[in-house]
Amino acid sequence: MTLLRAFLLCTCALGVGAVSSRHGHGESMPLVRREWTPQSAESTLQLAEATNPHELRVSPFFRYAHYDCQKKGDMLQAFPDKSVLEIGAHDGEEWKEFTNQNMKNFWTVEPSPDKEPILQQNELKFKAASPQTHFERFRMAISTQTGVMKFWVDANNSEQNTVGHPPPWVTQKEFDEKAIKVNVSTLDDLWKNQLRGQHITMIKSDTQGHEPGVIMSGKELFEKDPPEIVHIEYSPGLINAAHAQGAGIPLGQDMLEFLYGHGYLCFDCDAFNPPPLDSDKRDIKTYHEYFKDWMFKGVNHGAWTDLVCLH
Repeated sequence: MTLLRAFLLCTCALGVGAVSSRHGHGESMPLVRREWTPQSAESTLQLAEATNPHELRVSPFFRYAHYDCQKKGDMLQAFPDKSVLEIGAHDGEEWKEFTNQNMKNFWTVEPSPDKEPILQQNELKFKAASPQTHFERFRMAISTQTGVMKFWVDANNSEQNTVGHPPPWVTQKEFDEKAIKVNVSTLDDLWKNQLRGQHITMIKSDTQGHEPGVIMSGKELFEKDPPEIVHIEYSPGLINAAHAQGAGIPLGQDMLEFLYGHGYLCFDCDAFNPPPLDSDKRDIKTYHEYFKDWMFKGVNHGAWTDLVCLH
């Protein structure tokens, strides 16, 4: 609770920020499956209800403070020896927020080959601005499996690239014919192998509806060494589409139950289009039901928001 109280004070001090716009390949590895099941979902809910002292609701207090959660680097200024794991770098557009932060490690994951030139340029800029920080970039995706999966590149420098299944506006046939293959890893395998079990202060994930699979593939990490901050995009429309296509992706409420079961309290941010603050729209089991429609490429992509979960 010390971190939680300190962070709430920090949000008030930061004040009302303007809501910003945002909307590797290599050798193949044996495929290791660690997929979500309805039975595991039931056990995570029981764990959340039994172990978390917080009511199982999405907290409104960041919204009361009009805190949009977009200055992610500022969230770390009070932490010593801080390390960030970014999952879904896009083109490295947010790396500048983490320079000059006296960081120990900045690890970032992005599998999209079309973004490689600008990622290389932004990596050089980061290293020049923060030579004291160990910067490491992994050309892979994080998912429910370790191995190789198909990956949809939606367009040049698109923010809608998707691993394992087509986005709602792409047919399965088109996906099967045009998707490329990329290396993938579970969060646990990345933490134990590439990160060598080092502590992560913040996980920052923006993976177009794959957040439940990403977060819940880190069961060992969250049990043994939970990060203080989990900053995630929460897009129920894309999450539900991935789940419905049988891609082994859990639902958004399963992810929230998993996080609450490991002692987290989640806040929605005053950015993009979160649900209303009505008291009957906060329960983590039904929170996803109150997002508005948002059309993209002729289908209902659905509205989204950012969540910040504190341990």
